[in-house]
Amino acid sequence: MFKDLLDHVEQFVSEAVTDLAMEQKGSDTLGAVKVFKSAVPKDPDAEKTFPCVVVRWISGEDDEEGYCTEHVDLLCGVYSREGFAHAEDWIAVVTGRLRRKLSTLNHLGSWELVRPVKFAKPEPEEQHKHMHMGVVRTTWQGKYLSTNHTGDL
Repeated sequence: MFKDLLDHVEQFVSEAVTDLAMEQKGSDTLGAVKVFKSAVPKDPDAEKTFPCVVVRWISGEDDEEGYCTEHVDLLCGVYSREGFAHAEDWIAVVTGRLRRKLSTLNHLGSWELVRPVKFAKPEPEEQHKHMHMGVVRTTWQGKYLSTNHTGDL
């Protein structure tokens, strides 16, 4: 059932960042933010996948009344050849855009966005000099069609 949630979130993120242009490794021009589900593709030069947002299911739980709650992180990654200070600015741009778009969102398909939406980033000493990460933590609630579900999630 939560595969449809991940599809909805991926579409939402794609639309939210569609007009953002950000710094990319190996290019003097700004480029589009890429959106991936689960993880970035394997690439020997991982910095080329930046800027990106990864839609990642973290955990979920079902209750006895047929409701399910799913936790989905939006892992935001940016690159800056200028180093930490500029990467910090870029991560503020992408997470700020998602924050603004989520502030007016209540539902995606049959899923309800549960507030509060949380935002975090690793400590500065845990960040790479040229790549910077931020996390948007979302929680969604949905209801199974019946409490005796046996179908695929």
